[in-house]
Amino acid sequence: MDSRTLNALLRVQAAWDAAASLEGSEKVWARADVCLQVCDDGLDCRLVAAVVGSTAGRVRELVETARVYPPGARSPKLSFEAHRVLMRTLDPVALVRRADRESWTSRDVYRAAWEYRKTAPEPPPEEVSSVDPYFLQMEVERLQSQLRVLRKLNLSLLERLSAANCRLMLRRAVC
Repeated sequence: MDSRTLNALLRVQAAWDAAASLEGSEKVWARADVCLQVCDDGLDCRLVAAVVGSTAGRVRELVETARVYPPGARSPKLSFEAHRVLMRTLDPVALVRRADRESWTSRDVYRAAWEYRKTAPEPPPEEVSSVDPYFLQMEVERLQSQLRVLRKLNLSLLERLSAANCRLMLRRAVC
């Protein structure tokens, strides 16, 4: 590990510990900002997680949330968790503003996250062609007739194959 990386990790540890003195959401946001800064500078999230005593997944979550909500886009009324949940929606900043304005509960946040989640648009329903019922019935009867012919042909071929197999077995037995 080079000295630059070591210095960065020491700064991370110091900032992480300093954030511990803050209250509630301020603590989490301070830690998220630190993680965002050092991970954007090129430090691996797994290394940062090991230094601060967290998991790499949690560090990535902090980084992603801090990236989506820069300090001006955050709501002091909402928890970090509410921001994280709304982050996975189509317009997270607008939803945070709306949640702040309407004083959403946790249930409201989760409901909005579900309703406005990032998803691919649903494909249009398949068009059902209007088929004449008489034509459909005629087509079914034609296919059933062809199926009967194929079954008879299959039976005939099986009988011939069986007879040929018997003749072959008799020849081998005689010789």
